[in-house]
Amino acid sequence: MSARDFNKVAPALWGSARFLALEVDARLQFIYYATNPHVNSAGVYRLTDGYAVDDLKCDRSRYIENRAAMLAAGMIDYDEQHSFLMVERWFKHNRPMNDSHALGTLRFIEAIESERLREKVMPLFLEADAARLAREAKKKADREARKIAERLEQPSPRSNSGILSTRLMSMGGRG
Repeated sequence: MSARDFNKVAPALWGSARFLALEVDARLQFIYYATNPHVNSAGVYRLTDGYAVDDLKCDRSRYIENRAAMLAAGMIDYDEQHSFLMVERWFKHNRPMNDSHALGTLRFIEAIESERLREKVMPLFLEADAARLAREAKKKADREARKIAERLEQPSPRSNSGILSTRLMSMGGRG
């Protein structure tokens, strides 16, 4: 079972030509793939047909047809030998949020029994995590730049800036 309380499913899904081209029950099956209790932060997990058919309360042959349609549309990948499913473009909406999340995701990836899916998802994860680290570095640099700018805007206690605002100086030296 998943320790996840929620997964992100983008509203843009409802505008996706690939998603809308699926039959209605296949759309539900795709949403199941992205949100079921077996899913993890890597978007690649073990899912037997029996578990899925039981969870969805659907016909096994229809379930397999729907999965084939999603495979053909490039929405999922599936390793039948190991019963591992991968939600394509997972990290587009479910990027690692912090170092702990990234480390946990890496552990899930390392535990994927399907070598093909493990090798497929690893560079996608690394790219998503590198983007996270770059965003964090930019945020930190922006914060530091703001702090420096704020310090530069504040007069120093030793500066002569107070002299310029005296009555004598504001009158141009005329008394």
